[in-house]
Amino acid sequence: MKTKPYHKLALLLLIVFNCLGVKAQTKPLTATEKAADIVCAELSKVDLNSKTSAEMMTLFQNCLVKVFADNMADLEAEMGFDTMDGESGRKIGEEIGRKLLLRCPQFIEISMKFAKEKNPPEAEVAASTTLGTISKIISPDFTEVSIKDAAGRESTFYWLRYFKGSEQFETAPTNNIGKKVKVTWLEIECYLPKAHGYYKIKEIRSIDFVN
Repeated sequence: MKTKPYHKLALLLLIVFNCLGVKAQTKPLTATEKAADIVCAELSKVDLNSKTSAEMMTLFQNCLVKVFADNMADLEAEMGFDTMDGESGRKIGEEIGRKLLLRCPQFIEISMKFAKEKNPPEAEVAASTTLGTISKIISPDFTEVSIKDAAGRESTFYWLRYFKGSEQFETAPTNNIGKKVKVTWLEIECYLPKAHGYYKIKEIRSIDFVN
């Protein structure tokens, strides 16, 4: 199973927070740390579970705008900027964001939810099965295995990658013609060179021989 992008982000953020965020302060807070704490306090007042990622991002941006306006001189001084422009504002915002990752569980929750909604889990594709007799095996571009069912209908299945039972077809695959099998397959869209286009095909995921 693939690891989804938001799962990786969640793990990274939690590791960073647990390793660094719980350390006690031993020196006065910097301007960006103070700004991060102010933003975090505002985020803590909101039920994040009732907000969409877009609503939470708007909330976060509004908090940043306010903290910039109230602490501009101190933030500029810490970062070494003489004036506030687009580039200096971006760098200050990034630094506050880094501080939030270390200091604010609510910000981590927002980041995780935003990443999750931007990268939803892929829908699971249900596999299908076909029972019948192997009637033909050819290899024009990909190996094609044709199966004829009890009603005489013939279906073609494609061998694109390893599948359970593929060992039986690696050498002398035509020796399996006439044998009864159960094919488990997925419908996918694939580029077929001989047809010069994308077509829905049945990809083999397993073949079991039936006695």
